[in-house]
Amino acid sequence: NYGSVNIDKDITDQFFLPKLGTTYAVSDKTTVGLSARKGYNSGGIGYDDGYRRGQGQVQAAETYDFDAETVYAYELSSKTSLDNGSTLNAALFYNNYNDYQAVADSRISNVDKAHTVGIELEATQWLSEDENANYQGNDLPNAPEWNASVGFTKYIGNSLTLGADVTYVGGYYSDLDNTADYKAGNHTLLDTNVDYEIGNLLISGYIKNLTDEDIIYVINGGSRAAVGQSRTVGLSATYRM
Repeated sequence: NYGSVNIDKDITDQFFLPKLGTTYAVSDKTTVGLSARKGYNSGGIGYDDGYRRGQGQVQAAETYDFDAETVYAYELSSKTSLDNGSTLNAALFYNNYNDYQAVADSRISNVDKAHTVGIELEATQWLSEDENANYQGNDLPNAPEWNASVGFTKYIGNSLTLGADVTYVGGYYSDLDNTADYKAGNHTLLDTNVDYEIGNLLISGYIKNLTDEDIIYVINGGSRAAVGQSRTVGLSATYRM
């Protein structure tokens, strides 16, 4: 035991966390996607026991504050399906941090500015040939030309959190034959949620499919379908012991 301190501090943060994404079919074989979002790690209070491991030093124990970390994350991606059954995927990402939280000398410190950049590449190849030449030129099933989503999370004080997101899915075929009667998709889904914390009690509520949209994911054989849930309201309470 290298010392002890009393911790009695209140830290309040409010964050607006937007996110935006879109996917576009450049051709019947290639899609590109672009997304941008904001994220964060909350600030907090740290405890330094004063002991420097490996240095044999003992200092006075103390508490310290560190600020919240925020990041703006961007990603550009593409996916290409080739005639021989192989696929080529690529993603370029860039993350721009403010007040990046890093550990130095057993303490969490904030770095004013930091960024990461990278690229991911993937190639896949079927080991056996596809004999279904009759499907050449057809759209892949369950692959809409357009997907788009946007959402936000709002933190109000230490107790209340509000959020919502809306997603649009374009129309697509349910089968590889591209049967017109088996088209699905073409829907907009709006979800909302709210959390309220009182001490150890967390009360959560949500509404799925707020506008009660008719959602059809897949139509199979004209007699069966996979559908999305209608408007659903939920409420839960969780008590942490």
